[in-house]
Amino acid sequence: MDGALSNAENRRPHILIVYTGGTIGMIENDESGALEPFDFDHLIDNVPKIKRLDYDIDNVQFEVPLDSSAMTPDHWVEIVKVIAENYDNYDGFVVLHGTDTMAYTASALSFMMENLRKPVVITGSQLPIGEVRTDGEENLITALQVAAARDADGSPMVQHLGLDFLRGQPLSEQEHKFSDRRLRCQVMTGNHTRTVQRRAGLITGGIDHAVVALRHIDNNNSSFHCLPDCLYKPSGGTTYKGVRIDDTAEWRLAVYITETGMSAYLKNTENPLEPVATLFEEQWQQDETALLRNIETAVYDHPQLLDDFSTEIVICSPRAMWVPEVLAGDYEEQTNLYNKVYKAEETDVLCDTVNGMCCLYTLCPGLPAFLRRTLSGARVSCHLSVLARRFMSRGSEMPRVYADIRQGEVDFVVLDDRQMLLASTQRWHDRMDIAYHVFNMMDVYGLNPANTQVSLSGESEIKQSLVKTLREQISYVMLTMMPSAVSKTDMPLAAAVALVKNT
Repeated sequence: MDGALSNAENRRPHILIVYTGGTIGMIENDESGALEPFDFDHLIDNVPKIKRLDYDIDNVQFEVPLDSSAMTPDHWVEIVKVIAENYDNYDGFVVLHGTDTMAYTASALSFMMENLRKPVVITGSQLPIGEVRTDGEENLITALQVAAARDADGSPMVQHLGLDFLRGQPLSEQEHKFSDRRLRCQVMTGNHTRTVQRRAGLITGGIDHAVVALRHIDNNNSSFHCLPDCLYKPSGGTTYKGVRIDDTAEWRLAVYITETGMSAYLKNTENPLEPVATLFEEQWQQDETALLRNIETAVYDHPQLLDDFSTEIVICSPRAMWVPEVLAGDYEEQTNLYNKVYKAEETDVLCDTVNGMCCLYTLCPGLPAFLRRTLSGARVSCHLSVLARRFMSRGSEMPRVYADIRQGEVDFVVLDDRQMLLASTQRWHDRMDIAYHVFNMMDVYGLNPANTQVSLSGESEIKQSLVKTLREQISYVMLTMMPSAVSKTDMPLAAAVALVKNT
């Protein structure tokens, strides 16, 4: 691939788009609502802003658009063949790709294409082009601009690039800024001896997953350096909500997701006295059809979630079931079991293991895949699993009933000598509903009110009045305190537990 650049000073850039698959090339069918690939021959109809670039743009599409989770080395070869066959006819190439395995493809291409002197930009999106809040349109336009950028002599302006979507973060002085109003990227110039730190070479997040597999040509030296990552960590600290963070490794992030909202909290693990920082708390109307979109929007609007923290994600699921680990089986068996119990058709069932028991749960279709793409290093747990682990770690000679009271719901964990008898969520309208559930559970499991401890946490007014009601018949009724490190916050108990300690 050593074709010479043929750019004339007044000639419009000639760019080839290679569409392999992925969300960025999808559009919603007006009749069925299903996502389907749009015809890139009508690209301007779907992205009219491209007209303003004044480029000559052609396209090549995989015969069958590919989910990037199914990408194989054979497909990498196919991409390289397309670029090789068209190398002399274009000034740059934009490869549209799904986000799940984009980093791997970028890295592979960087080793497969020798002496590359034209930019090959790989990009994707989280939302389809046709969505109102799509990131795909901006990613595509930016990729085309990068691929087309040329110096006065007609040579590519961009020789080695890593895109950074941490909005508002400063670039170092050693880097040339190639930016628009929202996006920033770093163009590495000169002798490429610098190493950009990243987690195990994997894509670590990024609001708009874009990876560039470009060659750095050092004069006549054919050696190259590849940056198979979209997330650049600038040096220096960052301030979130008044909290200065110089090293993300010293902080833990807890993300709490429910049907009606999402919140996120940061805690310094090296300095327990440092207060918890609440990054955001958002609420929305309960709507199963819009839930995933609401969660995605919350993540897009708070890019600090994508920093390299030790991250715990707590999913508050209204539908969770427990089965012995020996009976849980593989993923397919777990899904079938869950759907039989709830008479559902869920395909995104998650599983936590707690002391020989498996908690099967879900919140909405597509959520696990989204979390894997955007918060790949995070641990995901059901709120009941988090609470169960916490309470089981406390030794006691008597049976215990824990009740964590939330708005309209109460989470119960029932233990007998560290053996979990029950972990479930019940709805309530007044304190007597909660009292009924407590007495009913004690009756079902044969727990004696004279030697059973009942601990309450959550909403202050309800639990205070409930203490008086329960103490009329139960000898040991007390309040469950927040972990001392977050005692001054009003965050959910499950989020607090996940934040201060790996449970």
